[in-house]
Amino acid sequence: MKNSIRFLFFLLFFIACKKDSSETQPLDTEDSTALLVGKWRLYKDSIVNTDMYLYFADGFYWSPNAGVYIGKANDFYDFQSNGTLSLHENNQSYSFPYNLYQSRLVFPGQNVHDTAVIKKLTSLEARFEWKQTSYNGGKYYRRLYLTR
Repeated sequence: MKNSIRFLFFLLFFIACKKDSSETQPLDTEDSTALLVGKWRLYKDSIVNTDMYLYFADGFYWSPNAGVYIGKANDFYDFQSNGTLSLHENNQSYSFPYNLYQSRLVFPGQNVHDTAVIKKLTSLEARFEWKQTSYNGGKYYRRLYLTR
């Protein structure tokens, strides 16, 4: 009986210790570019700001507003083949360069949004995540969900 209990305990421990599949795997850059380029619909943009995350831009310190924004019909992210992202979100439009590396999307000079980890990229879905810590210990987390 003791051996049966030990075996059951060992089995449960072994099953509970499986590898975490949420880690980002490196993507092939050529395939990723083919998947990324084009117009995407914004599904959701989620920001968490803990302990007053701050970043410096235009001569001032800024703190991103936390919250969840659900995309509207006219919101989009358009990744162009020339390395330019044009986007319209929450009645604001922007355009800036981007670089695509294996599992990262880099927006040079964009302060808090400079490097995103590509968590998912298929022909129909994309998910990007940002994690930053500011000089004062504040933490910034963002998840961007796009669909086609």
